[in-house]
Amino acid sequence: MDFLVLRVVVFAVLAFAYMMFDILNNRNVPSYFAYASLAVGVAFTLLYLNATLIFYSALIAVATVGFGYVVYRIGQLGAADVIELAALSLIIPFLSRPLIFGVAQSYMPLVLSVAINSGIAALIVVPLYYIPKALASKQRGYKRNTSATYFKIALIVTVYAFFGLFLILVLHAPYAAIGILLVIAAGSALVMGYEGRMMAYMSQYVTYRKIEAGDIIATGMMEAKDIDYASKKLKHFERLVTPELIAELKSKMPKRRFPVYKKPIPFAVPIFIGAVTALAFGNVLLFLLPAYP
Repeated sequence: MDFLVLRVVVFAVLAFAYMMFDILNNRNVPSYFAYASLAVGVAFTLLYLNATLIFYSALIAVATVGFGYVVYRIGQLGAADVIELAALSLIIPFLSRPLIFGVAQSYMPLVLSVAINSGIAALIVVPLYYIPKALASKQRGYKRNTSATYFKIALIVTVYAFFGLFLILVLHAPYAAIGILLVIAAGSALVMGYEGRMMAYMSQYVTYRKIEAGDIIATGMMEAKDIDYASKKLKHFERLVTPELIAELKSKMPKRRFPVYKKPIPFAVPIFIGAVTALAFGNVLLFLLPAYP
């Protein structure tokens, strides 16, 4: 049993609900909702009543959790974001064809398209949301751009420009490819150019008393020598704060202040955009291919 229309509706509603929790509840997704969404995903997988489809759906979900956990441990996703992606992968493991425009992508797990589209969306959402706030806050103490930073930005833009020319002149890719490359290049350049200001806006220097498990330490705002010292002093020092790290901070460095993200990126926003675009158009990177309509 497929119930594609119902699957699509639940898929979109679930992604929207996660986004609203992220926005309205300070990135706190209730545990009961997260686990309930997984249960919904499992139920929709079982509705296939096909052992092969159920197996592949479960395999994709396990792979999503495994990869997501690695990304979570390095502080690039929240735990709820990983659960959300796993739930979405269970609801619709494969989509034979995008709903609005695109070619068949039944060979590609839908959650992969969601992840890729979400990454591109983040390159738009993050600069638009954080740069104006960072400039208005007039934060001090951030790492200023160096000549190396501007060189990296120029290099990225140049590489994308040549890649775009190659796509158009050699592979005869559609002009939509240039639009996608422009978005990626502009977003990457803005993030790199304003990274210091954005990190300063999102983070606060606090002691262990105001650090919670699951917080992310803004190591990008720390000097290399400070990171090295903390790594040697604290056995559990890493970007993702754990209960063990808090205990170590309390016993070994109770007065030391660390930059911690207190206004982190609401990852569920780009994930929602990625989910909707994946349903509508599939993996948007496929538009870079000349054979794509």
